[in-house]
Amino acid sequence: MNEKVIISALLHDVGKLIQRAKMPDYISRLISQLKRENVSKREVTKHSFFGRYFIEKYTKDSDILNSVLLHHNEEIENADISPNSIAYIIYISDNISAGADRRKNERDAENKKKCEK
Repeated sequence: MNEKVIISALLHDVGKLIQRAKMPDYISRLISQLKRENVSKREVTKHSFFGRYFIEKYTKDSDILNSVLLHHNEEIENADISPNSIAYIIYISDNISAGADRRKNERDAENKKKCEK
């Protein structure tokens, strides 16, 4: 389990790298693939989805994949994962590394989006 935590911690934000690497062809193909899989437009733009789909080419380990996909409150809050999932460790460590617990900010942003609709 320790190795998985380390790997997950190192890779959880790889989707940001993909988004910022200016790889328009790769990103376009990835967005098209995600849309074919009926992933919503809102979800398609999240770095956690980019990261999970990228890493999925290299591992099928659900602990690692879930840690990459679910490291923000909005995703982990509704996830169907074990209470012992290492995704929770990555989520908490991501909040610590950001210097603040993002749950309130994420909820505020979500509420703002709902009000704008």
